[in-house]
Amino acid sequence: MKKAFTFLSMICLAITSQSQVIPNGNFETWAAGEPANWTTFNSLASFLFIEAPAVQETPAPEGSSCINISVRTSLLFGVIPGLATTGEMDLMTGTGTSGFPTTERPNFFEGVYKHNEMNNSDTAIALITLTKWNPTTMTQDVIADGGMLSIGGTSDWTNFSMPLNYSSDLNPDSCSIVLATFGSDGNNCSFDNLRLTMTSNVNEQASQNFNWMVYPNPTNENLTLSLAALGFLGETQLEIYAIDGQLVHSEKLTNAITPSVDVSHLPNGQYELALRNGNRRLAKTFVKY
Repeated sequence: MKKAFTFLSMICLAITSQSQVIPNGNFETWAAGEPANWTTFNSLASFLFIEAPAVQETPAPEGSSCINISVRTSLLFGVIPGLATTGEMDLMTGTGTSGFPTTERPNFFEGVYKHNEMNNSDTAIALITLTKWNPTTMTQDVIADGGMLSIGGTSDWTNFSMPLNYSSDLNPDSCSIVLATFGSDGNNCSFDNLRLTMTSNVNEQASQNFNWMVYPNPTNENLTLSLAALGFLGETQLEIYAIDGQLVHSEKLTNAITPSVDVSHLPNGQYELALRNGNRRLAKTFVKY
């Protein structure tokens, strides 16, 4: 099958300092097959007599509906990306740009997602970018960003909580969010209950349910970590503790999705592998033999 990608984007609006609403982030409002506050390539797909790449889905993990986005191809025109994007908006600067105005600085982008085609190429992506207009360069400068990538993940609804990585002390004037799925024709994933928060709503115990893996387990040489679903960006601290609580290994990971850790030097036994990224700490046990 042809490889393709499809993605959706929308923008967020801050209403309080603690919780910021993403317009129609729960995908409850639809009209004529389109989610409110979004534009898509559904009309193009209809013109080419193929299925719409962005559709309303029920049931949903919260409320009555969610959004499902799919890869589509056309025999006549090849890849037809399912694209939804915000229109041009006039910000306080008077400069047209994509995104709703916001001056808030959220710390986390959160929501739930699931894969619907359990293929190795079934991929879900969620990206967020905060920007500010630079009148000198006449461009939108990135203030913060974050992202989650999940490949061949679980078919169950899975929480994600992605920390934003700030590269500037300035307040943004615009925020945009992109959701995507890509892979073979028909690959699709669903999203719901999107929100922006100052603190993560996912505690350490609940975070153990994130779709991340440590394998092979047991191992006698190397451990591979599958971290795509965690949305860890920037620097992550990896620590390994012996059963008595002693720290026996420590290293730093940067933007790693499937890092490999050499544990051949450790004595045989049971260990805890812990990850620290921002305010989040996740841990799994493994056996060295």
